[in-house]
Amino acid sequence: MERIYIVPLRKAYRAAATKRARKAMVHLQEFLKKHMKTSAIVVGQSINEEIWKNSMGNPPRKIKIHVEKDKDGIVRAEMFGVPIVKPSEKKEEAKAEKKEEEEKPKAKKQKKPEPKPTKQSASMKDKTPLMKEI
Repeated sequence: MERIYIVPLRKAYRAAATKRARKAMVHLQEFLKKHMKTSAIVVGQSINEEIWKNSMGNPPRKIKIHVEKDKDGIVRAEMFGVPIVKPSEKKEEAKAEKKEEEEKPKAKKQKKPEPKPTKQSASMKDKTPLMKEI
């Protein structure tokens, strides 16, 4: 089931300025629990970035989101226009990236030459602490 919602976040402005973005996330999750009738909610990174982009004290008053509920009852939400990626697809993409990296020839690491010991001046030798003989 897919739906598009415009979620009002104005209730977050009742909280102190230092807690508004966190309150906005709580209100978003409550909204999704109420309208999608499930407690298994995954909020996407794009929504999180949108709410936090103007700092914690100034979240948006409302956001437009795209929500999808799968057969298991898990609700995934992203900003409208951002594709919803399921975990199985993420794993496949990660595996494909690893294969591409393995196929590329690995550059040989060059060893750094060891620094040559420097000569200490006579004045430096006088200033260095010596171990006391027992």
